[in-house]
Amino acid sequence: MLHHDFRRFLDALEDLNPAQIEDAQTKIQDLRRKTEAISEIEARTNQDHKCPFCGDGRRQKWGRTRTKIQRYRCTGCQKTYSGRTGSAIDRIHRPDLFMVALRDMLGTSAPQ
Repeated sequence: MLHHDFRRFLDALEDLNPAQIEDAQTKIQDLRRKTEAISEIEARTNQDHKCPFCGDGRRQKWGRTRTKIQRYRCTGCQKTYSGRTGSAIDRIHRPDLFMVALRDMLGTSAPQ
């Protein structure tokens, strides 16, 4: 979003009624949850640059998943992977909701 569009958006917030403010807060919380989940997955990929299948360190970006997670292609074995590959959340299609459920189970503190 361009800076001037964002400024207009912020100015328009003052005209919202309480129900619209509630809807906006819910939408922002959902977006934040998705962004946090994606950031955690991307951080995992950036920490370990090796292919989870063959261990080769050479990779190239290979698009994104439906949930906007960066995918990579190993130049050694030609397989594709993301930060979730080989992890406990490998086959979970909604990692944003998984993190919410995990936080609910553990209490208010975020997992370490």
